[in-house]
Amino acid sequence: MNLRLHAAALSLMVLLALAAAAAAARADIANQKEVVQGMAFYLGIVPSELVRGDPSGHGERDMHGGAPAPGQFYVRVAIFDAASGKRITDARVTARVESRGVSGKDRALEPMLIVDALAYGNFFAIPAKGPFAVVLHVSRPGLLRPVQVRFAHSHR
Repeated sequence: MNLRLHAAALSLMVLLALAAAAAAARADIANQKEVVQGMAFYLGIVPSELVRGDPSGHGERDMHGGAPAPGQFYVRVAIFDAASGKRITDARVTARVESRGVSGKDRALEPMLIVDALAYGNFFAIPAKGPFAVVLHVSRPGLLRPVQVRFAHSHR
């Protein structure tokens, strides 16, 4: 794996792991990676309670209209060129949460800087139990049509 890509992915996972430690055992956090059409996608899902209480100054709690009520989740994705490890910063990303045959509405994942690194994120209602999927649609200059990436997950 490219060293820069590995370091960036590790940074995202460390941030999410620290948030998990702050919420102790009741936190449910997902970290997943998919590679589609030469792009590596790193998805993180964190309960909004962790973001609302984040004292680190990363800015998530103040973005996207502020953290919603408990029970919502913060969905964030970092995107890299899979071959070079270079962070992709020119994407337009939307996401949708699907569960048990119900498809939510597409929402924009807004670009944001965390520790001087760009990621895309927003808050979503995600079922408290059972399997669900986060479906991303990613557009970039030069792509003929958006790339679709599907992450399957189930809360513990």
